[in-house]
Amino acid sequence: MLNTESNTPLWTPSKERIENSNAMKFMKQVSEKSGFAGSTFHDLWEWSVNNPEPFWDNIWDFGDTIGEKGSNRISNGKEKFWEHRYFPDAKLNFAENFLKRQDDSAAIIFWGEEKVRKIYTWKELYNAVARTAAALKSIGVKQGDIVGGYVANMPETTIAALATISIGAIWSSCSPDFGISGALDRFGQVKPKVFFAVDGYFYKGKEFNK
Repeated sequence: MLNTESNTPLWTPSKERIENSNAMKFMKQVSEKSGFAGSTFHDLWEWSVNNPEPFWDNIWDFGDTIGEKGSNRISNGKEKFWEHRYFPDAKLNFAENFLKRQDDSAAIIFWGEEKVRKIYTWKELYNAVARTAAALKSIGVKQGDIVGGYVANMPETTIAALATISIGAIWSSCSPDFGISGALDRFGQVKPKVFFAVDGYFYKGKEFNK
């Protein structure tokens, strides 16, 4: 961002901060592994456009992605960008990758307007997801099943969704302010095997009983 009066940057990162950035670490990786010869972020962008397969191959490795890349195909070979798919044969679980971190730092800081405040650490979030996934499995939820959620924007919604995804099941949800007909339209199409629901929610300081 520039100071419009003097046309000078409002802030410039230190050399140490630049060198320790993820962008610089990634550039070092692609230089060693894939022959990238640039030194700036613009160079990296240009290289990624001209060399999409090695770029995405390196992104997978740099992120320590848990999963299987599949065959040696990094892309499906389509020329039109809207038809392009990277790692078409890959298998991974979003929840497993999302919950790799299991320390005591905050994963979710939730304020339900002025009424509810909750903080989940990464460790607490992982344990809550594991317990919920175990409960879903115990009642027969398996890969490919639909789990529905008539739920508000709250930590428990995140936990239920991640637990569902961790099994390989499919999460489908809608907000409780959809109304009866909207909710029936949504869930009538997918017919969830298990259904999570809230009994109400807050909005602008008011309680809405569902």
